[in-house]
Amino acid sequence: TSMPYKKAKKAFKRAYLLKLLQQHLGNISTAASIAGIDRRSIHRLVGSLKLPATKIRDASQPAYVRQTAVQNIVEDVLEHYKPALNQSKYKALSTHSEALSQDIAKELPEAHLSLKEAEKAFEHAYFSQLLAQGTTIAQAARKACLRYEVVHRKLKVLGIKPQNV
Repeated sequence: TSMPYKKAKKAFKRAYLLKLLQQHLGNISTAASIAGIDRRSIHRLVGSLKLPATKIRDASQPAYVRQTAVQNIVEDVLEHYKPALNQSKYKALSTHSEALSQDIAKELPEAHLSLKEAEKAFEHAYFSQLLAQGTTIAQAARKACLRYEVVHRKLKVLGIKPQNV
C-alpha cells in the first residue's frame, strides 16, 4: 500500500508473469495455459511490462530447484533434532535426505493460480491492508489514487467490510 493501486497492480502483474515464466523455463504456451489467457496476450504483456523475455529462458531454473528447497527444509529439521536423535539414526537419516526430499517433492501438488485468480487475491490483500491501517474509505481512495466510488465498489465485489464507515 506504499504505492498507488494502479502502480502496485502493474508491479504485481510483472512479478506474477516473471515468476510464471521462470518456473516454466520461459515457455510462453505453458505460462498462457496456467494463467488462463491467450498466448498472444502473454506476448503483449511481456512487451508492455518490459519483461526481459530472452533473459528469462537463460536465467530460468529447472524443476530440480523445488526438490533442492525441500531437501534444505529436511536437512534443517534434522539439524534441529540432532541433539535428540541417536547418532547412528541421525547419520542414516541425513544420508537418505536427498532420496526422501525427491519423494516429498514428487508428492507436493503444484498449485498455480490463473492471472484472474491471482489479481483477485492481490486486490483483496491490497485493499484489506489499506483499510487495516485505520483509514476510512475516502482516505483509502486518496492513498490508492482512486475515486471513492471505485474503492467502494471494489470492496463490495471483494467482500471486504470496512471498519470505519
